[in-house]
Amino acid sequence: MSVGSKIKSLRKKRGMTQSVLADGIITRGMLSRIEIGTAMPSMHSLNAIASKLEVSPSFLIEDGEDILPAEQARVAKSIEKEYRNGNYSNCLNLFEFWHIETDAKFAPIFVSCAFESAKKQFQNGNFKKAIELLSKVEEVLPQLLIPPVSPSQKQISLLYNIIEHIDSIEIAIDNADDKPDFNYSVSVFFTLLKLIKSGRRNDCISLMNFCDMDRIYTEYINALTDISNYKFIDAMLSIKAIMSSSACPVFLKLLCLSSLENCCKLCDDYKGAYENHLAYQEMLKSIIR
Repeated sequence: MSVGSKIKSLRKKRGMTQSVLADGIITRGMLSRIEIGTAMPSMHSLNAIASKLEVSPSFLIEDGEDILPAEQARVAKSIEKEYRNGNYSNCLNLFEFWHIETDAKFAPIFVSCAFESAKKQFQNGNFKKAIELLSKVEEVLPQLLIPPVSPSQKQISLLYNIIEHIDSIEIAIDNADDKPDFNYSVSVFFTLLKLIKSGRRNDCISLMNFCDMDRIYTEYINALTDISNYKFIDAMLSIKAIMSSSACPVFLKLLCLSSLENCCKLCDDYKGAYENHLAYQEMLKSIIR
């Protein structure tokens, strides 16, 4: 591959026009001639062009047909930087552009980024996007030589279960695994809800004290305990605080509204019960429409 062909290929991969690459270095016309092979850049121009394309000058002038190794090194550096900074969506954009998610070196990062992004979409109630990302995770996950602790198939299946039964979370609770994935708070949370639903409240408390779970889920379990102990005002105050938290996922807000409705009924506050019921229905419509 000639110097000009390499410059042209790299320029297009960077999404640059000839004018952008040439700016401050040479004229656009001169760059056009270099790319088609009717002119050669001076060493000064070559160094400047290489710097702008983020490759070494030697890479442009050395013989070789394949630009992929140099590109992979550059992309790997970008992906690792974005991943360290927690910019998972930026990582996914790079993966989508380069189609390297199944590469042995990149697959573990892709799986982690896609799952973290899926969890964020799930938390915000963007279930269609969450399912799309989870499907991509499932495609690549079996190709990893060493299965990661997270995401696991159990975690993925749980999110599918909640999304599928978002209009009837009681079914999602019934389907929860009796042996949760302790590396994922939502998995532990649904197991605890299942224990409460089956009347095993003491087992629920014991398990909650044993495992490490996000605070917002612990607070909701404690609120359910207050309800069972007829501490309705305390429970309602706790639940409203949970709902106002930015960390509260949509599915938990639905559970909170359902619990508030139940509390109001137990307090003979049927107006409050009706208002919370309407709020529940409105939130559900906004999610599944």
